[in-house]
Amino acid sequence: MKTWAIIAATTLALLTTQTSVYGWYPYGKRYQKWQEKNGFMMAGVHNTLPADHLPERLAHFKAAGLNTLFTMEPHNSLKWHQAAHAAGLQWATEHPERFVSPNWKVTNPASPLNGLQVNEMFARVLDMPGATFIKAGDGPKTEEHLDNIAQFTKWVRTKFPDVLMLTCLSIEQLAASITDYDEDRYIAQTRPDVFAYFKYPLRIHDESPQFLAQMRRGRDAAHRHRLPNWMYVQTWEQPPIRRDGTQRDADGWLRLPDEADVRYLLFTFLAHGGNGVMFYLYYGHDGTVMMEDTVADEARDPADRHRLENLVPTRAWHAVRDVAPEVQTLSRALLNLRTKNPIGYVGETIPDECSAFKGHDLLDSVVNL
Repeated sequence: MKTWAIIAATTLALLTTQTSVYGWYPYGKRYQKWQEKNGFMMAGVHNTLPADHLPERLAHFKAAGLNTLFTMEPHNSLKWHQAAHAAGLQWATEHPERFVSPNWKVTNPASPLNGLQVNEMFARVLDMPGATFIKAGDGPKTEEHLDNIAQFTKWVRTKFPDVLMLTCLSIEQLAASITDYDEDRYIAQTRPDVFAYFKYPLRIHDESPQFLAQMRRGRDAAHRHRLPNWMYVQTWEQPPIRRDGTQRDADGWLRLPDEADVRYLLFTFLAHGGNGVMFYLYYGHDGTVMMEDTVADEARDPADRHRLENLVPTRAWHAVRDVAPEVQTLSRALLNLRTKNPIGYVGETIPDECSAFKGHDLLDSVVNL
């Protein structure tokens, strides 16, 4: 693990962005209004079932340095949202697309939601104080899905002007999505206030070789559309054996990030112009920020299978807690900076699908603001 820490630190030290003082531009009016009232987004995606011991759970969450509770199940999270607001936290949630999909209805016929009830449910959710953003989708799989996301984002913008609309994309899954679909078309049709993407790169023994290329691609898409760029940060593990005893493909084995990993992921993203992070997934079981992939599953399990998280601070909890104040300090400047030119990289080898840094002369023309 020490070797990985050295590699991560070296990679970050040699990563730089070609910028210019003349490249600044404003984000959208909705985001600018929101940013005036809020700091750097440090959200944690949290399972909200069950809803017991809320004061202890939220105190543990807040003490990690996180400022926004991101819930996975909006229609089951009302008590969490109320308690988060009372504790001085913002909260966010996501469009529950899995609840209205045909596959979900087939496997869960008792689901309380259908497509016609989603907006009504969100109207009740968003009327509660403390809402900061809503996420819609991880990327459409069909034309109908894309249209549904676009209609939902339009509805949120119209009815809740103070709540940010975030659309997210798994860039590595583009090939499996609909024909002629890319991040530019996605952004143009959904018109988000914030563009986010996710890539969980830390595998059991190495790092995904496409990680930096996909981070650059996410940054470039946000830059082209003059949108803030947020990212999901890996704080979970996905072991070789699933909960049902079956084995995953080797490419799906993810390790739980340690202190060096968390810093590498965060500061590399900041070097790409990032201005908001969402830790996936925060929970707090002993030994991890999140125990394998079971918490996401438990959110949809019967209540008798839910477990009270272990509130003993763990190594991964400390990793997030220790880096949070550093990010918040840097964010005072980062939130008002914009990257202008393409991202460039230096080092013995250039990452896959990335370009070498060619802007050394620009460093001599930096102007103090």
